[in-house]
Amino acid sequence: MKSFVQSVQKIAPDRVDEVATTLGETVGEVSPKEFFDANPTLLPAAAVEKVIADLGDRTRPIRRLDPANYGLRQIVSAGGIQIAGSVNDMKQMTSRQEGAVWVITIRVPEKPRTRFA
Repeated sequence: MKSFVQSVQKIAPDRVDEVATTLGETVGEVSPKEFFDANPTLLPAAAVEKVIADLGDRTRPIRRLDPANYGLRQIVSAGGIQIAGSVNDMKQMTSRQEGAVWVITIRVPEKPRTRFA
């Protein structure tokens, strides 16, 4: 999953968020072509061809995507702080710019836990 998203990042960086979100919502195992065929507005046809070619040209080609068993994690970093979770869980996070600073908000139904490493 990570390699698939990295390939999209390399070829169509402006579309990677939408592709990753859609991938996180995908049910069942699909080939990259099946994924893009089912979601034709995600990338232009030329970009889809480049992504599929890139995935096939790897030492270990990526032929199947299985989001349910190999979930994709999203990591947001800012100012030395990292927030990480599954793509679907991270939908609870929003960010916005207020003047010269960014504000990150997480809305969850439970009290946050703290741990030290």
